Parts: sequence; C-alpha cells; structure tokens
Amino acid sequence: CDVEKTVTVVFRGSVSGADWVSNVQCNMVDFMLPGFTSDNVDVANGTNYGRVHEGFYGYLFDKNSKGSNGSVKSKGEEIIGMLKADFFDKEEYQDYSLNVTGHSLGGALSTMFAFRAATENDEGGGKYFRSVTNVSFASPFVGDQVFRNRFYDLERNRRIRHLRISNNEDPVPLIPACTLPLPSFSFYKHVGVNIRLYKEGDFLAPSYRRFYPKMGSVAGEGRK
Repeated sequence: CDVEKTVTVVFRGSVSGADWVSNVQCNMVDFMLPGFTSDNVDVANGTNYGRVHEGFYGYLFDKNSKGSNGSVKSKGEEIIGMLKADFFDKEEYQDYSLNVTGHSLGGALSTMFAFRAATENDEGGGKYFRSVTNVSFASPFVGDQVFRNRFYDLERNRRIRHLRISNNEDPVPLIPACTLPLPSFSFYKHVGVNIRLYKEGDFLAPSYRRFYPKMGSVAGEGRK
C-alpha cells in the first residue's frame, strides 16, 4: 500500500488435506531460524527460539518440494527472499513497513513468519525491516513459554507488534492446549495483544475485551 507505505504478506487458512495433516501434528519441535535454505546449510547451526508446533514449523520452514526454478528452499525463507528482492532492497521502499496477517492456520503461520522477519538483521546488525506488524485472526497456539519469552524480547526491542483477534465462542484459538501423548506433555502459550470478540446481543458480555498479561502474571497465565 503506497499510501500507508506498507507491504503486506497474507497467509490463508486450511483448504486441503495436506493443510489438515499439518494442523494435527501438534507435538513441538525446536524453532530454528533461519529455516531451510539449501542442502549445503545446516538448519541446526541457526538460532533456537524455543519450541513450536511441529506441523506449522514444517509447513513454513522445512525443505520444500522442488519448484519450477529448481529451488527447494522453505516457503518462509523463499518469502523473505522475495520481500527483499522485490521491495525492501530497493531505495523507494526503504521507509516502508511490513505487515503480516492470516486466518486460522494462516494466523499461526503469520505469527511464525512475522517472528522470522523481526529477527532478520541488516549488515550492521540492526533490524532489517523497519517495522513488523502481525494481525492474526482465530489463530491456534503456536509455541511454548520459551517462544513466548523470545517474542516478549522482540516486542520490548520494538521489532514486532502483534494483535491477535479471536471470537469468544471459537474453539480454534484454544487448541492445541498441549502436546501429546499424556502424561509427558508441554503446554502451549499464546503471544501478542488479544482482542476477544463477544456475541452480539448478549447483554451480560461486552462487545470485546483486551488481554495482554504481563510476564509472570498468574491471572494472565490462566487467560493465555
């Protein structure tokens, strides 16, 4: 958008069987960044930012099937490269910001991708993208407490902003609550400012409520 000087990346929700396979892979894997770029670069040599949903991470950052150009680079790293080449490496886009959004599965992917973009550094070690804003809709859980802590760090350093919008009666933002199988499990944690919308006509409920629990807040842990 030239008026607001933003470039927006949008992730869709589930539309295929492969998407649902990703959805149900709810155990956690290390959130290693950058994601897969080539067989000559070991992802394990990157930085670990906690643990995240296995299916979502694989969808966005694992080795991709070979494209028309012969590349097997992960979807997430491919998008980062396109953003740089098509926009942010060009002089006329130097004062543009990056927006990332998505719904349901796309909401979770948008959060992971926004995190990836926020960790991208320029040659001087500063933030590459001037501003990264993530607005997710009906997103399921993405990562664990360590992931949330790293997200807090990015927020404090003004590298990312996240608005997570959910409907009060929608079960999707409540899953997966933890990994399987029981009893050996890890809990998922949400990130960002949550705007929770309530059903119109319920006079006992507000139209919306806003939540952003502080780190270590007992009440916040219950809400998130």
